Amino acid sequence: MHPCFAPGSLLLAASNIPELAHIEKTAKWLMNGCYNAWDLTATGLAPDIFSWDTSRDSIYEHVYDKNKKKRPAVYLVHPSYILRPETIESLYNFYVYTKDPVYQDMAWDKFNYIYTYCKNNSGYTGVYRVDVTDETWDDREER
Repeated sequence: MHPCFAPGSLLLAASNIPELAHIEKTAKWLMNGCYNAWDLTATGLAPDIFSWDTSRDSIYEHVYDKNKKKRPAVYLVHPSYILRPETIESLYNFYVYTKDPVYQDMAWDKFNYIYTYCKNNSGYTGVYRVDVTDETWDDREER
């Protein structure tokens, strides 16, 4: 299972179970890491397999907030992408529960990357390489 379902699920728990309110900070940290996984590639698509370097944070200037912030350091392990929706689902939960439009904008960016790099003549397909902008379609659609 892809790890980017977790931020949205943790936020749902933190928002609805008072004893778990403290995990909202972890949910936001993971959400930033998942967003970063998309952000680190040439196509803007997240690799199916990536990892976090928990020993350090990277400093970045976020497109929606020009202040430099720390976020989890993420790196690519395997460059394929098979139309996984988990990050966008988590961003939806963050938008619904926080009402912060930054999450809506972040999800829209990710949708546009999917539209740009995964849309073909008959639908959408995954790609073999998220780290190059050439068409590397895997010529199948996940069920």
